[in-house]
Amino acid sequence: MTPSMILTELAAVLMVVILLLLVALFVALPVLVVIVIVMSVNIARHRRTGVVSGAQSQTRSLSWVMNAMLIDLLVLLVLAAVIWLPPLAGRTWCRSESPDGAYAVTVDKMTSLPATWDGVPVTVTMTHAVDGGRTEKASFQAVMEDTDTIHYECVVTWQPDHVAIGSRAKNPDSFDDAGAVTFFHVYWDDVEFS
Repeated sequence: MTPSMILTELAAVLMVVILLLLVALFVALPVLVVIVIVMSVNIARHRRTGVVSGAQSQTRSLSWVMNAMLIDLLVLLVLAAVIWLPPLAGRTWCRSESPDGAYAVTVDKMTSLPATWDGVPVTVTMTHAVDGGRTEKASFQAVMEDTDTIHYECVVTWQPDHVAIGSRAKNPDSFDDAGAVTFFHVYWDDVEFS
């Protein structure tokens, strides 16, 4: 197992932990709201009966619960941002050195939750840096449909006339001889994208 594959698996485990934490926080929020309501009623009752110390104690507890509720909401917002915002959009998805120069792949939409890719058109841009500082660029649209085989680790394979870009898959049967799932083919000679 390569280090990048281990990182991919760790990222998947982390995503599951984040989702479980998100569910737990969604459950905790209504409980905190009920506690706030009960404590508010108790504070009003203590003030009405003239038991000042009881009201002060309840007010301190209510302050603690309100702080916990605000922290809960803040964590929920951060987790939602981690899951649903596209943190990798526009960044280099992968880079590969080949005999004819370095290839880099950028994707305009990439979310931290791969399931959101299903059926979404994505613009993929490949940059090919050749000797002498010259670069070639090619962009094309691809629709991600098989979300089970999409991972952040990508593979670039090259042959004399084209370069194939794919991603590591969970299913080894879907590998070709070079170990890549060829979601994309970029032909540099006639600029044909498929």
